[in-house]
Amino acid sequence: MSSPYQYASQPQPQPQPQPQCSNMTYQPVDPRTQQYMDDRKKMEKRNDTCCDCCAKEIKECFCYLKNLRREDEGNVGNASLGLLWSAGDGVCMERMCSDEDITSVIDLFEGSISRSSRPPALQYDESIVMAIAEIALLRLLPPYTANDASLLSKLGHAKQVMEKFTSRQFYYMQQVENPSLLYIIGEWDSVDQHIDEFIPSADNQAILESLKDVLVVDWLFHIDAPHADLPLPKSTDDMKPTFGITRLFVRSGEKGNFQKMFEENRKYLQDFITEGTIGGGWRADPEDGKDEFVVFSPWKDVEQHHAFAKTDGFEKYGRIRDFLEGAEIKHANIIEM
Repeated sequence: MSSPYQYASQPQPQPQPQPQCSNMTYQPVDPRTQQYMDDRKKMEKRNDTCCDCCAKEIKECFCYLKNLRREDEGNVGNASLGLLWSAGDGVCMERMCSDEDITSVIDLFEGSISRSSRPPALQYDESIVMAIAEIALLRLLPPYTANDASLLSKLGHAKQVMEKFTSRQFYYMQQVENPSLLYIIGEWDSVDQHIDEFIPSADNQAILESLKDVLVVDWLFHIDAPHADLPLPKSTDDMKPTFGITRLFVRSGEKGNFQKMFEENRKYLQDFITEGTIGGGWRADPEDGKDEFVVFSPWKDVEQHHAFAKTDGFEKYGRIRDFLEGAEIKHANIIEM
């Protein structure tokens, strides 16, 4: 699958041009490289101010939130890939800083800010995005249940195969509303790696053969968010939350308006949540070209999620409905393997 995204060597023009540093340097950098580590150390050590354009401390004036953009209506890029400025000169990207935009560049490189909360400004090459998330819905066939020992053994083997192939973490979840439905929450380098490389592989075909009388796949798709941007467990102690999985079906032509409204009001949902941070992303392989946004939210239980609907904050967050054709809200719990 070819990518519609490419690096832009220069920042996109702003509606109202503002003074820019005359000394700007743009340099796409893969954070896995030694160069990234070296430049990060330089950034951590610098305590002087940026150039005259904003006079912010180096670690605070990176304006990173203004410098990642996909070409299509504000889809958000991967925060783990950044633009490093000339560490020697300490020059600012653009004079676009505001109180809400100024965020520590170190935190951004650690991926602590959700992908869907990052306003965009730069096109990028999708082949360098660190990962995408898979969401698949499995339907158990009678008489199997999620507690069946033979089923768990087969699922455990499938998990090992997928994790070995990708070197990434995979999870199974059981839906609360219908316990015969299970989710796979996986992570892949790209849609191509999953669809074109893994699915036809001999190992996967053997898995499908072993499960053909046990379950069927109702649907499968991917979202443009790595696991680091989702509220997934990092350890066995994090397995307890009930996860809300909300599919938001956006009206044709309203993607940009939805994104803006979601970003303006997501804080009301986040402020009500006590079990972690919400996350999500756009569907990377939309059906019939229709835009879909998926939100993962961690809750104590389903009742806590329902309680949010009775708050004033929900009324504000619910403004996103103006741009939706519909929504599907389900809940699921981690199946420990």
